[in-house]
Amino acid sequence: TPLLSSDTSNAKSLDSKDTLAVKTKERNIARFGVSPAGIGAITTENLSRRKEEIENARFQLEDDKLYAISKEDSIIISAREAVIRAAEVELQNALTLIETQKSEIQYKKRELYILSGLLVLLTGFLVALFIFYRDKKRTNLLLETKNRNILDSITYAKRIQQSVLIDEEEIKKELPDFFIYNQPKDIVSGDFCWFSNLDNKLIVAVVDCTGHGVPGAFMSLIANTLLHEIINEKRITDPAIILSSVHQAITGTLHQEKDNNKSYDGMDMALCVIDKGGKKLQYAGAINPLYIVQNNTVKTIKADMYSIGGRKPRRASADDVRKFTNHTIPIRNGMSFYMFSDGYVDQFGEVTRKKFNTERFRQLLLDIQAFD
Repeated sequence: TPLLSSDTSNAKSLDSKDTLAVKTKERNIARFGVSPAGIGAITTENLSRRKEEIENARFQLEDDKLYAISKEDSIIISAREAVIRAAEVELQNALTLIETQKSEIQYKKRELYILSGLLVLLTGFLVALFIFYRDKKRTNLLLETKNRNILDSITYAKRIQQSVLIDEEEIKKELPDFFIYNQPKDIVSGDFCWFSNLDNKLIVAVVDCTGHGVPGAFMSLIANTLLHEIINEKRITDPAIILSSVHQAITGTLHQEKDNNKSYDGMDMALCVIDKGGKKLQYAGAINPLYIVQNNTVKTIKADMYSIGGRKPRRASADDVRKFTNHTIPIRNGMSFYMFSDGYVDQFGEVTRKKFNTERFRQLLLDIQAFD
């Protein structure tokens, strides 16, 4: 273009005043410019100033192009334009870097917020866990204290029950071959053995009261007292009459004759009266039978199929007088008599989870008979 031409004819046509202006402009062209500062030197604070410098340099460059007349001027302008372009590229890179840094800062802030939130949640969870652990520990301590108090009370109740009921050694004095196997499910039990020696007759009863643990133990004390009154005080030795008398006493004591009464407690019982002089045994039972083992066989003496006390049978009379049946058995050598509650036959196997049942129980009696 004419502005970048080195043709001397145009230069000669200028008057002295124009030549002076061009020379002055040449000095300005040579003097004014902008140089790259490096991306690291451009910060967010000086970004606007740097952008303004580059814009001013670009404006000055465009203005100086109008006064360029020589080849030297064109070289200087080209060099300045290259520097300005480099500065603009540098500025654009700095802007990109700053935006990238801002994005990274925002990302790190989000990460920090998320981590802070998780830390707050974790702290809250740990606080809640600590409170739960503290409350649970306190609750367990209270439960342990209560359980210990209850256990101490039941253990003391067991001592009372054992002191009231007949001791096994007292029975063995009259029946040397006698034994009791009693393993209560709980500390105290409603199953017990009763014994009396009256008028040369030995009265032995196995009683199974309703309920387990403390309720059964309460019933056992009631049954023990009633048997003592009926047999030892009233001197009744007929097994069937004893069972009927106990039934009447239970229904009266627990007020079971009333229609609105909610007590259905009672007991099952097997009772034998052994006549030492006559060599015979009389048996009467409420639900619980008598087993006689002799000559490798088990004979069952069936009981009457209603309990003592408890619910009335469907076809019972208004006064519900329950009459029990006496069975007389001559006592011979080699005989063994067994009375029992349902606790043994109702035991579940640890592996099979099936009941021991009556058949296995009868076989057990035959097996232990072989050792006699």
